[in-house]
Amino acid sequence: YLLSITQANDGSNNNSTGLLNLSNSDTRSVANVLKVVQNATNGTGLSIDGPNAGTYLSIGNTTPNLTTGAGISILGSAITTGEAISINTAFNGISSDFSGNQILVSGTRTNTTASTVRTDSGNYLDLTRGSTVNASGATFNITGDLATFSSNCTETTGTCVDTSNVLRLTQSYGKASG
Repeated sequence: YLLSITQANDGSNNNSTGLLNLSNSDTRSVANVLKVVQNATNGTGLSIDGPNAGTYLSIGNTTPNLTTGAGISILGSAITTGEAISINTAFNGISSDFSGNQILVSGTRTNTTASTVRTDSGNYLDLTRGSTVNASGATFNITGDLATFSSNCTETTGTCVDTSNVLRLTQSYGKASG
């Protein structure tokens, strides 16, 4: 590596603040605080290895101040066969149970200001595909599903017991109209 920041593992450092902090206090700056560029045809632009428990990557954990824009933005318009986001959890010879979430979106909002009306019109999940054909004699074939939900258990030896739902929809508010 051209630059390496390493803390010795001798128990005497007791680092609780991290090894690197990049901070731009100029409120009018709009450029990246950190930019990572990988010009290779194939490879990894950024690799993060973390602890066995805890958080690998935390965004906005000290001051959740993002009001507009995107916390994470991935420009995937050039993808032809890959994925903009890939979560691979294929493990052979698993040694423990799984009870977590592959993706968790959890938001709680509480209106605590008297005599105010708040309206939440945003979506927690929005899958939109917008395709346009704009050329004489052109055809745009759309054959892939917008969303696919599937569950499978293959029995080679042993028994699979699946009591799960592929999709569960719940609207718990009795006066809801949607």
